[in-house]
Amino acid sequence: MLRPSFSVLIVWLLWSWAGAQIWQGFLFGTPHAEYVFKSAVRDIPVFWTVLSALLAVAAIVAASLWSMT
Repeated sequence: MLRPSFSVLIVWLLWSWAGAQIWQGFLFGTPHAEYVFKSAVRDIPVFWTVLSALLAVAAIVAASLWSMT
C-alpha cells in the first residue's frame, strides 16, 4: 500500500512535468518539422540515464521520509 508521501511525490512530479511542458510550449512554441530530429535512437541512453537518476533521487527521498517515522 502506498504511503501518502509517495502519492504526493508522484503527483508533484507529474504536475511539475506538465507545467514545464506547458511553459515550453508558451515560450518556444512547437518546433518546425525540418528541425525535428528524425531518429531518437541516440537519445535512448540519455533517457535511461535521466530516468535512473530520478529514480535514485526518489528512492533516497523515500528512504529519508520512511526513516522519519
